[in-house]
Formats: sequence, C-alpha cells, structure tokens
Amino acid sequence: MEAHHHEVATAGQSEIDIRFEPLLKMADQFMWFKYIIRTWRSGTGKTVTFMPKPIFEDNGSGMHTHASLWKDGRPLFAGDRYAGLSEVALHAIGGILKHAPAILAFAAPTTNSYRRLVPGFEAPVNLAYSARNRSAAVRIPMYSQNPKAKRLEFRCPDPSCNGYIAWSAILMAMIDGIQGRVDPGKPLDRDIYEMTAEELRGTPKTPGSSRRRFAPSRGPRVPPARRRVHRRPRAHVGRVQAKERGGPDPAPAAPVRVPPVLRQLGS
Repeated sequence: MEAHHHEVATAGQSEIDIRFEPLLKMADQFMWFKYIIRTWRSGTGKTVTFMPKPIFEDNGSGMHTHASLWKDGRPLFAGDRYAGLSEVALHAIGGILKHAPAILAFAAPTTNSYRRLVPGFEAPVNLAYSARNRSAAVRIPMYSQNPKAKRLEFRCPDPSCNGYIAWSAILMAMIDGIQGRVDPGKPLDRDIYEMTAEELRGTPKTPGSSRRRFAPSRGPRVPPARRRVHRRPRAHVGRVQAKERGGPDPAPAAPVRVPPVLRQLGS
C-alpha cells in the first residue's frame, strides 16, 4: 500500500493506493486486500463495501487501473509523443478505447456498476484520453518525467470486478491496439464536465447498462427469430436418422455460441 485518504463522497468513502506489481501478483494482492479489509471491519461492528454506487445521488467508487508494458527491463511507454508517451503507448490507448465496452463486461461486471457510470458524479463516461484530465476515461499521469513512471490510467473499472479477469481483458485490448496500430484519435485536453452536450456529440460513451456492454461493436444484429431457426440443425437431423434406424430419440445438442464480448476482444 502506498497511500490512503478520505474521498469526496459521504459515508466514509476512502481512496487506497496499492503499489504497482506484475499483473498476476497484483490480482493476488487485490483479492487479499478486499478480504482483509472486510474481515477487519466486521470485527468492529462496521461494514465495508466495494459496491461501485452504494448511495444514490452521490459519487461512486471506481478502481482506477494504472498500466505500463516493459520488455527486457525497459519501459515501452516512454517516448517523445503526446504527454511524453511512445507510439506503442498511444496504440495501447487506442486498443483500450476501441474495446472499452467489451472490457467493461469484466471490469464493470455488475448492474450496480452502471449506476456509477452516469454523468455528473466525476465518473468517466466519455471514452477519450488526456494528460492530467481526470474527466477522461484514460488519463496519462504527469507526476514524473522518469521514463519508468510513464503509464496510462484507465478509470472505468470498479472494485466489484475480478482482477485476474478484468486486467487480463485490459491487457488483451492493449496488445490488440499495438498489433493493429490503432489510432486513439486526438486527446481531449478540456474539462469534459464543462463541455456542452453539443461539444461532446462526437465523443463515444461507455455503455449505459450492463445489457448494452454485450452489444456487438459492428455488423448487423441477427433477429432473435432467425437465431432460433439456425440453432439446432444438427440435433434435428440426428432425430430423423435415429427414427429411421429405429433407435432412441437422442437428446438435442446444446447450442454453442461465442459471446459477442469475446468476439469483440478477439477481433
């Protein structure tokens, strides 16, 4: 743990910063941290919650995730591009912004997560990036010019998630952005909370509900009636053949479908 302090929301909201570690070790520590904090407070008659939005009309609780990539002991995100980032880092940001709705299936997994991701409570609902700007979904911290400190901060995840899965999804998105050289677009170096709806019209938004995060990012959506027609052709043929042979009627095979969110991350 590096630091902790009270935050702006009511009911004793606190911010706790955990020192950086490799992904797997950090996921272990995240699980330990939540278990220890809950156990400790339960013995004092208090309750600790990691709900993203425990109180209506109040600021929620996020899990801002800082990430950087290294190779052979060398940081890959330091460079001479925007905010001191490298081209690799900008493509990683592009991958996160491209796959953000799919990532949130893992990083904001509960219905309560989308009570937090609403305008007006300092929540990152706009999929943009910026240096220093805390209102952007991806922020580039500018605390230090040391190349080892160059990183990005993805502000959409919340502490209800499973760190092993959520951070793996973020890593997959960054790698896809780097391999596909995804352009993150221009940075948004204005306070988003002071911009009008007209000025934000062209800025993508986070999903407004847990249902929308599973919507395919591209391509026509197949109507439910058509999906039912094509679900079990093999099971139907199997029943006909069994009856012709005089054998028992086999149980219908379960349909195998790839969730749209996995198609998005794998595309």
